Amino acid sequence: MRDIGILVWVGFLVIGVIGSMVSSARRQAAAGPQAQRPQVPPAPAAAAQQRLVQALQARAQAQVPAPASSPRPAQPRPAPPRPAPPAPSPHRARQRSFFGTGPELVRAVIAAEVLGKPRGLNDEYR
Repeated sequence: MRDIGILVWVGFLVIGVIGSMVSSARRQAAAGPQAQRPQVPPAPAAAAQQRLVQALQARAQAQVPAPASSPRPAQPRPAPPRPAPPAPSPHRARQRSFFGTGPELVRAVIAAEVLGKPRGLNDEYR
């Protein structure tokens, strides 16, 4: 009976190590494309608004100034358009690991070693 318990325990440890390696690889794969991702182009509405502002500015610059005989007060220049805010990344729900997080798994292994084998697994005929 003791051999079966040890085999089960080793199986759990192997599964935990493999799970940790898989989650680490997933994190690296997810972080890699984000660092190299090109900047997101502005939304169509923001692009149309920027084109409109540029056209209005070009038209204002093309207008001939009034003759000097009629003094007009200087008009303040319009503020430059604000850049469009970057699009937020979509939220993805993380799948909860069967063994919990790394610190939880470490705590469980330490607790199992400190507490020992459960009484139900003890050999009662020994």
